[in-house]
Parts: sequence; C-alpha cells; structure tokens
Amino acid sequence: MKKSILLLYSVFFLGGMLLFTSCNEDEFLNRYPLDAPSPDVFFINEQSAKMAVIAAYHPWTRSSNMYQRDLVIMLDAMSDDSYWRPSRAASIQFSQWNINSADGTATDYWRYAFRSVNAANFAIQQIPSLLENGFSQQQIDPYLGEAYFMRGFSYLFLTTFFGDVPLLDRPLSSFEEFEQPRTPVATIFEQIISDFTTAQQKLPAEWPGSHKGSATKAAAAAYLAKAYLYNKQWGQAETAARTAIEIAESSGYALVADYESIFDINNEANPELLFYISYIENH
Repeated sequence: MKKSILLLYSVFFLGGMLLFTSCNEDEFLNRYPLDAPSPDVFFINEQSAKMAVIAAYHPWTRSSNMYQRDLVIMLDAMSDDSYWRPSRAASIQFSQWNINSADGTATDYWRYAFRSVNAANFAIQQIPSLLENGFSQQQIDPYLGEAYFMRGFSYLFLTTFFGDVPLLDRPLSSFEEFEQPRTPVATIFEQIISDFTTAQQKLPAEWPGSHKGSATKAAAAAYLAKAYLYNKQWGQAETAARTAIEIAESSGYALVADYESIFDINNEANPELLFYISYIENH
C-alpha cells in the first residue's frame, strides 16, 4: 500500500515537472490578457483615440488630493484667495507651506500629474497610427490637440509647484527609464508654450455634446496666455490674451449675468467655463 501511494506521488511530481519545463517563457507569462486591448492593436477608430486622451484626464480625478476633492480647496488655501481651517494635521501643515518630501499631498501632485503626462505622450505617439487605417489628418487632429493640451496643462501645474522637473516627451515603458534628471524651468516653459500653441491649432471650437468639458481651441488659447504670463513674457502674454478673448467670444463663451449662478449645480457647462473636468456623482 505504501509503495502504491509513493508511486502515485512520484507520477504526479514528474507530471508537474514536465508541465512546467515544457512551457517556454512566452507561453508561461502572458504580458497582456487576451480579453483586454493591447497597444499594438488598440488604435482602430476615433473612439480609441478618444479613450487614449481620456487616460490623460483620468489621473487628475483618481485621488482625494486631486480634483476628486481637495485640490482646488488646498491650492486656494495656500494663497490669499480664501481662508480654510482644516482639522487634519497634514492639511494644516500643507496649507502653511510647511512641506517636506514625505508629504502625501505633494507626492500625489507629482505622481498623478506625471501619469497624465505619460498618457498624453502615449496618445501623441500612437494616434497618428490611425492614418494607416484610412483616417485623415483632419479626423485625428482634435484628439492630438487634446493630448497636447493635457501635456501642457500637467506641466504647467508641475513646474509651477515644483520648479525644475523631468521633461518627458515620449511614453516610458520600463523601470529603468523612470529615473530622469530634472530640467530647468525655462526649458519646461518652452515645451508648455509649444504644446498649447499646437493644441490651439488642432483643437475644435467646440465638441459634440457627449464630449462637453473637453479642451477646446478657446481653452488652449487661454492657457497659452496663462503660460506666457507665468513665464513673465509680458508682451506675448498680452497678445495671446487678446487672441484668446477673440476666440472665446466667437466660440460662444461669455460672462454670465448672474455671478452666483456659476456655482449652481444645475448650471454646469455654463458659458463662463473655458475648461473643466466633468463630475458625475458616484462614478
């Protein structure tokens, strides 16, 4: 009886060894699941281009420290625009500009903004592949413009908050690439201004209703003026601002008569909003 059991265990053991040794590395470790899109075959239509761009918005809403909750409150509290009396020690410390490298809020600002940059870089690199599938430059330009806008948007935030930061103009795909040196602020602003300029050229004056809130030509023009202003290029800032006003007015943007109504939940997407990230409750 003991010999039979021992023989049975031996058969199972040898069978398992043969199973593992017969699999090569590619068969044993599938990098991409068969039920999810692979980057190699993802870009097949305009919807795939839109999904790639949405990935650049996504990090800005993924943490309570970002637009999901605290970002606007915290940044206003750090300025003279408003007063906030937080109860958490970490929030009190941050609102007083007492920030160190271990601060979770600052870490989230860095982490999620760079995720947005990486997603935008992926979209910028890959969306042109749709040209090989019969799409025209005119069809893909709005999505490319949106990706350029989000990269400029993220870098304007990063360099305003952190100063010198790594400048990434292509998607990173390996751990070895993640350690990048910081780039001077002046060079970062050159990229930001270039991105908003390209976005202004490629973005539409308005999107279909289902894309409301996405960056438009007027939004890119306004952020280009803002980038010049932040970079203390006063003459270019004035010229860009005048252009932004002209584009905004011709696109239907305007000041609303009732200022208080701007904050009414029933008045979302009002004409004053050049750019906003739509919020859907419980999503």
